[in-house]
Amino acid sequence: KKTFANIRDISIRSGRFIRKYKNPLCLSILCVGTLWGIFQILLPGHVFNGDFALYIRQALSISAGDMKQVGEDMQAMINGSTYNRYSPTLYPWGVPLLLSLITSFSDIDYWLFKTEGIILFIGALFLLYRNLTHQKGGMNNKVFFILSLTGGNVFYWHFCNSVTSEIFFLFFLQLSFFCMYSLYNTQRKTFSTIHLFILGIILYFTAQIRTEGYFVFLSLAALQWKYRIKKKALWMPYVGAIVSGVFFSLIFPNGYLEHIEHFKMLSWEQVVDNLFHFYNYPIRIFHFPLPWFNTFFWVCWTIGLYIGIHKYTAETVYMLSCILLLMIWPYPEIRYWFALFPLCFLCFAEGIHLFFEQMKRTMIPFVEAAILLFLSIYIWGISVSCIYPDKPSYSLSDPNVDGREAQEMFSYLRENTKITDWIACGESRSIYLYTGRLCSNAYGDINQLDKRFDWYVVFRHRGNYLQYNPGIFRLHKKKFLQVFKNKDYIIYKIIKEQV
Repeated sequence: KKTFANIRDISIRSGRFIRKYKNPLCLSILCVGTLWGIFQILLPGHVFNGDFALYIRQALSISAGDMKQVGEDMQAMINGSTYNRYSPTLYPWGVPLLLSLITSFSDIDYWLFKTEGIILFIGALFLLYRNLTHQKGGMNNKVFFILSLTGGNVFYWHFCNSVTSEIFFLFFLQLSFFCMYSLYNTQRKTFSTIHLFILGIILYFTAQIRTEGYFVFLSLAALQWKYRIKKKALWMPYVGAIVSGVFFSLIFPNGYLEHIEHFKMLSWEQVVDNLFHFYNYPIRIFHFPLPWFNTFFWVCWTIGLYIGIHKYTAETVYMLSCILLLMIWPYPEIRYWFALFPLCFLCFAEGIHLFFEQMKRTMIPFVEAAILLFLSIYIWGISVSCIYPDKPSYSLSDPNVDGREAQEMFSYLRENTKITDWIACGESRSIYLYTGRLCSNAYGDINQLDKRFDWYVVFRHRGNYLQYNPGIFRLHKKKFLQVFKNKDYIIYKIIKEQV
């Protein structure tokens, strides 16, 4: 009897503990699972191509004090390239500032860069949880569903394996929503000037990570209108943002607004193509094999907007603004939706809830919970199946920029080229980062090769992607002298005609 009494006492205490700490326990378990998934696919180094090189170079320039020089170099490199829309002159300085926390005491260390991104991703999940429960309630089916689709999705795990702006932006976007809801709510009657000013700084910094972050000011205005905010609480955040903007403009050179030129490529055909891509994103992000799921998702999403615009005003205004922008952006890339998908999941879940709430007299009460639970478990299962048994690895066409072959190539260029030499290659920003030499991409008609180039770097396993076909150099032996070769790269010295 005493034994059974002890067991019953332990059970009662355990039940009370679980009920009391249910929310932090569920969130902690979910975050542990997320970290486990991320570390299953984490690789040393970094894939050679991508935006990472310019982000890191700008971070290094903050410590070195040559920020203006980087802007001038990038502008010259872009102007000298066959394809010159691959990069802005400079990225906004938010991500470089965050990376400079590492580069100020360390050289290029991809483990540290990725660790910073992972920490911010987990932080974004905590902020997302707080924002989803800012009014009332805890870890219900809807909240668990949204967190699972974000933290348990292999789509998000892969971004932790690279140095990009998406994770940083997700964190600061959620931080912006958290700060706005913390300051503006129906219970607050007095507002701290310094807190309002800091809010403006945070919103501006969010926009300095990705330019679509400027839409958070629309969210701010919508929230102020909703709560009828007046006087100091109305205009002080904008003062903080303006002061931050003046500070940034005085310290950092600007080079990202040139991306506005890309809108010249817009056409009605491109808008239709964008909408087609957007329509198909649900089965890509859910990894769901049935095409009808797209229609189901967007119908529920549309229904959920009715709740979202009232209950989650800041998130809904931002989401709609961004989607309208992406409709007219000429590049339908799914990564631009990285920070939008959690907001879309929110409206999707709210849409399902509203639908079954209206049908509660004729539908089984547990169907809503069953759907959300099934999709949550399904996402985790798919994510795990994506990493086993084939874990990510570098390929011949996408090698490791920190690998031995790449470092041998960089070392040769640093030791055998002059600082004034120009290099033609397929990945100009990466070679510029590691060698300090001006680089541009050059391909097409080899007879039109710009005379400014002194060297040409060939990726041996890329064919003619952003470079001349490797075989063409054998046909022009009088113009190209092979001076370096390893498993992945060949370097040619360009022999210039004597005048």
